[in-house]
Amino acid sequence: MGLWVLAKRLQMPRLANDAIDALEARRRKEGEIQTKAFHFIYEKTEEGDPLRKYIADVCAHFPPQITEKIKRERFPDELVQDIFITSLADRIKPEDDEIDTTKYHTEAEK
Repeated sequence: MGLWVLAKRLQMPRLANDAIDALEARRRKEGEIQTKAFHFIYEKTEEGDPLRKYIADVCAHFPPQITEKIKRERFPDELVQDIFITSLADRIKPEDDEIDTTKYHTEAEK
């Protein structure tokens, strides 16, 4: 997740896209998304950022199996709001366990 933030800062869209694709590959392999960096991501990105959208989508469709205490510690309030909005806007879980990461790619690579 840090690589994606760095790639965006350095204006390297291909690297940012590769990083988000790797995040999704890891999520599929492990069965859930890593939650430890959520505060870092929300501190380093802005509202509407593709990485934020990806995290909100993943958490809405494939909620991490963690305790409420860990959720309170690791999920910034903005992320909780994003997950809620995502779940309202897109109430259908993808048919398979994959998320099409191209919708989170930066404009230069679409």
